[in-house]
Amino acid sequence: MKIIVHSPGSQNIRLWFPSRLALNSATALLLPEMMKQNGITITRKQAQAMVRAIHTCRRNNPGWKIVEVQSANGDHVEIAL
Repeated sequence: MKIIVHSPGSQNIRLWFPSRLALNSATALLLPEMMKQNGITITRKQAQAMVRAIHTCRRNNPGWKIVEVQSANGDHVEIAL
């Protein structure tokens, strides 16, 4: 996973974060409990399927942008797999 923040007038930030560290089987086991706290019901099987689907998308679509935001003052944030 790659997080890039471009801010005019200051130094840009680039972070590389291994997606396997954030999206793994342990995360899939904890995800239903975290979602329940926000009023969303999801089973462990659904969470595991979601993690597998994200990894498949990452493998088939390198550089896939999850989030891309441009602010009014010129800041640009991009999160890509």
